Amino acid sequence: MNFNKKLIVIAFVGTILAIFWQELNTYYLQNTDSNRFGMIQTADEASYLVPPINYLSEGIWADNSDGITRFYQRPPGYGSIYMICTLILGKYALLGIKTIQILGYFFSILLIGKISILLLPKQKTALTAALITALLPMYSGFMYYTLTEGITPVLTLWTIYSYLNFNPSKKPFAVIIATSLLILVRPQMILLPFLFIAYHLLKREKKLALVISIGFIPFALWQLRTFSISNEIPGLHSIYSSKNNTLFRPTHEAMTNLFRIWESDGEQFHAAIAAIKNNRLDEALLEVPIEFHAEVKPILVEYERVLN
Repeated sequence: MNFNKKLIVIAFVGTILAIFWQELNTYYLQNTDSNRFGMIQTADEASYLVPPINYLSEGIWADNSDGITRFYQRPPGYGSIYMICTLILGKYALLGIKTIQILGYFFSILLIGKISILLLPKQKTALTAALITALLPMYSGFMYYTLTEGITPVLTLWTIYSYLNFNPSKKPFAVIIATSLLILVRPQMILLPFLFIAYHLLKREKKLALVISIGFIPFALWQLRTFSISNEIPGLHSIYSSKNNTLFRPTHEAMTNLFRIWESDGEQFHAAIAAIKNNRLDEALLEVPIEFHAEVKPILVEYERVLN
Protein backbone atom coordinates (compact mmCIF):
# COMPACT_ATOMS: atom_id res chain seq x y z
CA MET A 1 0.00 0.00 0.00
CA ASN A 2 1.51 3.33 -1.04
CA PHE A 3 1.77 6.44 1.12
CA ASN A 4 -1.41 8.16 -0.12
CA LYS A 5 -3.57 5.08 0.42
CA LYS A 6 -2.20 4.61 3.94
CA LEU A 7 -2.91 8.25 4.67
CA ILE A 8 -6.51 7.92 3.44
CA VAL A 9 -7.06 4.84 5.63
CA ILE A 10 -5.71 6.69 8.69
CA ALA A 11 -7.92 9.70 7.93
CA PHE A 12 -10.99 7.52 7.45
CA VAL A 13 -10.44 5.57 10.69
CA GLY A 14 -9.72 8.80 12.57
CA THR A 15 -12.91 10.41 11.28
CA ILE A 16 -15.02 7.41 12.28
CA LEU A 17 -13.49 7.56 15.77
CA ALA A 18 -14.14 11.31 15.96
CA ILE A 19 -17.78 10.82 14.98
CA PHE A 20 -18.11 8.14 17.67
CA TRP A 21 -16.72 10.44 20.38
CA GLN A 22 -18.87 13.36 19.26
CA GLU A 23 -22.05 11.28 19.13
CA LEU A 24 -21.25 9.94 22.59
CA ASN A 25 -20.73 13.49 23.79
CA THR A 26 -24.09 14.66 22.41
CA TYR A 27 -25.76 11.63 24.04
CA TYR A 28 -24.47 12.61 27.48
CA LEU A 29 -25.34 16.25 26.83
CA GLN A 30 -28.87 15.03 26.05
CA ASN A 31 -28.82 16.97 22.81
CA THR A 32 -32.06 15.45 21.54
CA ASP A 33 -33.36 18.26 19.30
CA SER A 34 -33.75 16.44 15.98
CA ASN A 35 -33.71 19.75 14.09
CA ARG A 36 -30.08 20.26 15.12
CA PHE A 37 -28.84 16.89 13.83
CA GLY A 38 -26.53 16.48 16.82
CA MET A 39 -24.91 19.91 16.46
CA ILE A 40 -24.26 21.47 19.86
CA GLN A 41 -25.80 24.91 20.33
CA THR A 42 -23.56 27.77 21.41
CA ALA A 43 -24.18 31.36 22.47
CA ASP A 44 -22.14 32.50 19.47
CA GLU A 45 -24.90 31.39 17.10
CA ALA A 46 -26.62 34.72 17.80
CA SER A 47 -23.76 36.56 16.10
CA TYR A 48 -22.58 33.92 13.60
CA LEU A 49 -25.78 32.35 12.24
CA VAL A 50 -28.38 35.08 12.68
CA PRO A 51 -26.81 37.58 10.19
CA PRO A 52 -27.12 35.22 7.20
CA ILE A 53 -30.71 34.40 8.21
CA ASN A 54 -31.53 38.11 8.38
CA TYR A 55 -29.79 38.71 5.07
CA LEU A 56 -31.87 36.05 3.32
CA SER A 57 -35.13 37.34 4.80
CA GLU A 58 -34.51 41.11 4.98
CA GLY A 59 -31.48 41.78 2.78
CA ILE A 60 -29.46 43.10 5.75
CA TRP A 61 -26.36 41.40 7.16
CA ALA A 62 -26.83 42.02 10.91
CA ASP A 63 -27.63 40.10 14.07
CA ASN A 64 -30.51 40.91 16.44
CA SER A 65 -28.56 42.67 19.19
CA ASP A 66 -28.89 46.37 20.02
CA GLY A 67 -26.55 48.98 18.67
CA ILE A 68 -24.54 49.63 15.54
CA THR A 69 -22.18 46.70 16.12
CA ARG A 70 -24.97 44.32 15.11
CA PHE A 71 -23.85 44.95 11.52
CA TYR A 72 -20.26 43.76 12.02
CA GLN A 73 -19.81 41.92 15.34
CA ARG A 74 -18.50 38.81 13.62
CA PRO A 75 -16.57 38.34 10.36
CA PRO A 76 -18.77 36.95 7.58
CA GLY A 77 -16.87 33.75 6.77
CA TYR A 78 -18.67 31.21 8.96
CA GLY A 79 -22.03 32.90 8.43
CA SER A 80 -21.55 32.78 4.65
CA ILE A 81 -20.94 29.03 4.80
CA TYR A 82 -24.14 28.65 6.83
CA MET A 83 -26.03 30.82 4.31
CA ILE A 84 -24.89 28.62 1.42
CA CYS A 85 -26.04 25.55 3.37
CA THR A 86 -29.39 27.24 3.98
CA LEU A 87 -29.83 28.11 0.30
CA ILE A 88 -29.03 24.55 -0.78
CA LEU A 89 -30.45 22.48 2.08
CA GLY A 90 -33.10 24.70 3.66
CA LYS A 91 -34.08 23.37 7.08
CA TYR A 92 -31.21 20.88 6.87
CA ALA A 93 -28.60 23.69 6.94
CA LEU A 94 -27.15 22.52 10.25
CA LEU A 95 -26.76 19.05 8.79
CA GLY A 96 -24.76 20.72 6.02
CA ILE A 97 -22.52 22.47 8.58
CA LYS A 98 -22.09 19.16 10.41
CA THR A 99 -21.09 17.40 7.19
CA ILE A 100 -18.64 20.17 6.28
CA GLN A 101 -16.98 20.03 9.69
CA ILE A 102 -16.72 16.23 9.62
CA LEU A 103 -15.16 16.38 6.16
CA GLY A 104 -12.94 19.19 7.42
CA TYR A 105 -11.57 16.90 10.11
CA PHE A 106 -11.00 14.13 7.55
CA PHE A 107 -9.03 16.49 5.30
CA SER A 108 -7.16 17.88 8.32
CA ILE A 109 -5.63 14.46 8.91
CA LEU A 110 -4.72 14.17 5.23
CA LEU A 111 -3.16 17.63 5.27
CA ILE A 112 -1.11 16.85 8.38
CA GLY A 113 0.41 13.96 6.47
CA LYS A 114 0.90 15.99 3.28
CA ILE A 115 2.53 18.91 5.11
CA SER A 116 4.75 16.56 7.11
CA ILE A 117 6.01 14.81 3.97
CA LEU A 118 6.85 18.20 2.44
CA LEU A 119 8.76 19.42 5.49
CA LEU A 120 10.30 16.12 6.59
CA PRO A 121 10.35 13.82 3.54
CA LYS A 122 10.02 10.63 5.54
CA GLN A 123 6.86 8.59 5.09
CA LYS A 124 7.04 7.04 8.56
CA THR A 125 7.22 10.45 10.22
CA ALA A 126 4.35 11.83 8.13
CA LEU A 127 2.12 8.81 8.80
CA THR A 128 2.90 8.97 12.51
CA ALA A 129 1.90 12.64 12.63
CA ALA A 130 -1.36 11.84 10.82
CA LEU A 131 -2.00 8.87 13.14
CA ILE A 132 -1.56 11.00 16.26
CA THR A 133 -4.04 13.53 14.88
CA ALA A 134 -6.48 10.75 14.00
CA LEU A 135 -6.38 8.93 17.34
CA LEU A 136 -6.38 11.75 19.89
CA PRO A 137 -9.92 13.12 20.53
CA MET A 138 -8.62 16.60 21.39
CA TYR A 139 -8.08 17.31 17.68
CA SER A 140 -11.78 16.85 16.89
CA GLY A 141 -13.20 18.48 20.02
CA PHE A 142 -15.13 21.24 18.20
CA MET A 143 -16.37 19.14 15.28
CA TYR A 144 -20.04 19.21 16.38
CA TYR A 145 -20.06 22.81 17.63
CA THR A 146 -21.48 25.77 15.69
CA LEU A 147 -18.23 27.68 16.09
CA THR A 148 -15.45 28.77 13.78
CA GLU A 149 -13.21 26.37 15.71
CA GLY A 150 -15.04 23.61 13.84
CA ILE A 151 -13.43 24.57 10.51
CA THR A 152 -10.46 26.78 11.43
CA PRO A 153 -8.03 23.82 11.73
CA VAL A 154 -8.66 22.54 8.20
CA LEU A 155 -8.53 26.07 6.76
CA THR A 156 -5.24 26.74 8.56
CA LEU A 157 -3.70 23.49 7.34
CA TRP A 158 -4.99 24.01 3.80
CA THR A 159 -3.49 27.52 3.79
CA ILE A 160 -0.09 26.23 4.95
CA TYR A 161 -0.18 23.38 2.43
CA SER A 162 -1.11 25.71 -0.44
CA TYR A 163 1.81 27.99 0.44
CA LEU A 164 4.32 25.15 0.72
CA ASN A 165 3.09 23.45 -2.44
CA PHE A 166 2.98 26.54 -4.66
CA ASN A 167 5.42 27.34 -7.42
CA PRO A 168 5.29 30.10 -10.09
CA SER A 169 4.24 27.67 -12.83
CA LYS A 170 1.03 26.76 -10.96
CA LYS A 171 -2.23 28.65 -10.92
CA PRO A 172 -2.54 30.74 -7.74
CA PHE A 173 -6.23 30.15 -7.05
CA ALA A 174 -5.73 27.68 -4.18
CA VAL A 175 -3.42 30.11 -2.34
CA ILE A 176 -5.80 33.05 -2.80
CA ILE A 177 -8.96 31.15 -1.83
CA ALA A 178 -7.33 29.49 1.19
CA THR A 179 -5.99 32.82 2.46
CA SER A 180 -9.31 34.59 1.94
CA LEU A 181 -11.40 31.92 3.66
CA LEU A 182 -9.03 31.61 6.61
CA ILE A 183 -9.09 35.34 7.36
CA LEU A 184 -12.83 35.75 6.75
CA VAL A 185 -13.60 32.88 9.12
CA ARG A 186 -10.95 33.62 11.76
CA PRO A 187 -9.34 37.07 11.37
CA GLN A 188 -6.94 36.41 14.25
CA MET A 189 -5.17 33.94 11.93
CA ILE A 190 -4.09 36.86 9.72
CA LEU A 191 -0.64 36.57 11.28
CA LEU A 192 -0.04 33.33 9.35
CA PRO A 193 -0.19 34.80 5.82
CA PHE A 194 1.77 37.84 7.05
CA LEU A 195 4.58 35.54 8.22
CA PHE A 196 4.66 33.78 4.86
CA ILE A 197 4.65 37.10 3.00
CA ALA A 198 7.61 38.29 5.07
CA TYR A 199 9.41 34.98 4.52
CA HIS A 200 9.00 35.10 0.74
CA LEU A 201 9.96 38.77 0.55
CA LEU A 202 13.17 37.97 2.40
CA LYS A 203 13.82 35.21 -0.15
CA ARG A 204 12.96 37.71 -2.92
CA GLU A 205 10.09 35.51 -4.08
CA LYS A 206 7.86 38.46 -4.85
CA LYS A 207 5.29 36.58 -6.92
CA LEU A 208 4.16 34.32 -4.08
CA ALA A 209 4.14 37.25 -1.65
CA LEU A 210 1.87 39.12 -4.08
CA VAL A 211 -0.41 36.11 -4.57
CA ILE A 212 -0.86 35.74 -0.80
CA SER A 213 -1.56 39.47 -0.52
CA ILE A 214 -4.44 39.20 -3.01
CA GLY A 215 -6.14 36.89 -0.52
CA PHE A 216 -6.51 39.85 1.86
CA ILE A 217 -8.88 41.71 -0.48
CA PRO A 218 -12.21 40.18 0.73
CA PHE A 219 -11.35 40.89 4.37
CA ALA A 220 -10.20 44.41 3.47
CA LEU A 221 -13.60 45.01 1.84
CA TRP A 222 -15.33 43.76 4.99
CA GLN A 223 -13.21 46.13 7.09
CA LEU A 224 -14.08 48.98 4.72
CA ARG A 225 -17.79 48.18 5.15
CA THR A 226 -17.35 48.20 8.93
CA PHE A 227 -15.57 51.55 8.82
CA SER A 228 -18.33 53.05 6.66
CA ILE A 229 -20.90 51.98 9.25
CA SER A 230 -19.06 52.70 12.49
CA ASN A 231 -16.66 55.49 11.44
CA GLU A 232 -13.90 53.76 13.40
CA ILE A 233 -11.08 51.42 12.48
CA PRO A 234 -12.31 48.00 13.58
CA GLY A 235 -10.08 45.52 15.34
CA LEU A 236 -9.70 41.88 14.43
CA HIS A 237 -12.18 41.00 17.18
CA SER A 238 -14.78 43.72 16.68
CA ILE A 239 -17.30 42.08 19.01
CA TYR A 240 -15.45 44.01 21.75
CA SER A 241 -16.09 47.37 20.11
CA SER A 242 -16.73 50.29 22.45
CA LYS A 243 -19.95 50.89 20.49
CA ASN A 244 -21.34 47.49 21.43
CA ASN A 245 -24.49 47.79 23.54
CA THR A 246 -24.32 44.20 24.79
CA LEU A 247 -22.26 42.60 27.55
CA PHE A 248 -19.38 42.15 25.12
CA ARG A 249 -17.59 45.46 25.51
CA PRO A 250 -13.91 46.32 26.14
CA THR A 251 -14.52 45.81 29.86
CA HIS A 252 -15.63 42.23 29.17
CA GLU A 253 -12.48 41.68 27.12
CA ALA A 254 -10.40 42.97 30.04
CA MET A 255 -12.15 40.57 32.41
CA THR A 256 -11.54 37.72 29.98
CA ASN A 257 -7.83 38.48 30.00
CA LEU A 258 -7.84 38.71 33.79
CA PHE A 259 -9.49 35.32 34.27
CA ARG A 260 -7.08 33.71 31.81
CA ILE A 261 -4.37 34.09 34.46
CA TRP A 262 -5.85 31.16 36.38
CA GLU A 263 -8.84 29.80 34.45
CA SER A 264 -8.87 27.55 31.38
CA ASP A 265 -12.57 26.63 31.49
CA GLY A 266 -14.71 29.20 29.69
CA GLU A 267 -17.85 28.02 31.47
CA GLN A 268 -16.37 28.96 34.85
CA PHE A 269 -15.55 32.43 33.56
CA HIS A 270 -19.04 32.98 32.15
CA ALA A 271 -20.56 31.72 35.42
CA ALA A 272 -18.56 34.34 37.32
CA ILE A 273 -19.61 37.12 34.93
CA ALA A 274 -23.28 36.08 35.19
CA ALA A 275 -23.02 36.16 38.99
CA ILE A 276 -21.52 39.67 38.94
CA LYS A 277 -24.20 40.87 36.53
CA ASN A 278 -26.86 39.62 38.98
CA ASN A 279 -25.18 41.33 41.97
CA ARG A 280 -23.88 38.08 43.45
CA LEU A 281 -20.27 39.09 43.96
CA ASP A 282 -19.53 36.48 46.65
CA GLU A 283 -20.69 33.76 44.26
CA ALA A 284 -18.40 35.13 41.55
CA LEU A 285 -15.46 35.02 43.94
CA LEU A 286 -15.95 31.28 44.28
CA GLU A 287 -14.65 31.03 40.72
CA VAL A 288 -11.43 32.82 41.73
CA PRO A 289 -8.58 30.98 43.51
CA ILE A 290 -8.46 32.09 47.14
CA GLU A 291 -4.88 33.34 46.86
CA PHE A 292 -6.06 35.96 44.33
CA HIS A 293 -9.08 37.20 46.30
CA ALA A 294 -7.39 40.25 47.86
CA GLU A 295 -6.21 41.57 44.49
CA VAL A 296 -9.17 40.52 42.35
CA LYS A 297 -12.13 41.47 44.59
CA PRO A 298 -11.71 45.27 44.09
CA ILE A 299 -11.60 44.70 40.32
CA LEU A 300 -14.81 42.65 40.46
CA VAL A 301 -16.47 45.33 42.58
CA GLU A 302 -15.57 47.96 39.97
CA TYR A 303 -16.79 45.73 37.15
CA GLU A 304 -20.09 45.19 39.01
CA ARG A 305 -20.45 48.97 39.24
CA VAL A 306 -19.81 49.35 35.49
CA LEU A 307 -22.36 46.68 34.63
CA ASN A 308 -25.07 48.06 36.84
